[in-house]
Amino acid sequence: GTLVGCHTFLTAAHCVCYGNDFANCGTPQPWAYAVYLQHAGIVDVAAITIDPSFSFKRQGDVAVVRLAQP
Repeated sequence: GTLVGCHTFLTAAHCVCYGNDFANCGTPQPWAYAVYLQHAGIVDVAAITIDPSFSFKRQGDVAVVRLAQP
């Protein structure tokens, strides 16, 4: 993934949906995830938003992860 701003991490939807498309992915539970950043260490996740067009291996493979702290 890529850090975009202080609280936003952009990653692939398949990293948080485990091979399901959007209809079967539901809303990933933020408490089940953390992001490792080289200069900040492990950061908790506050929210995850999946592209509604996400279809595994076909389209929309994007997820926006809101970090719990900057």
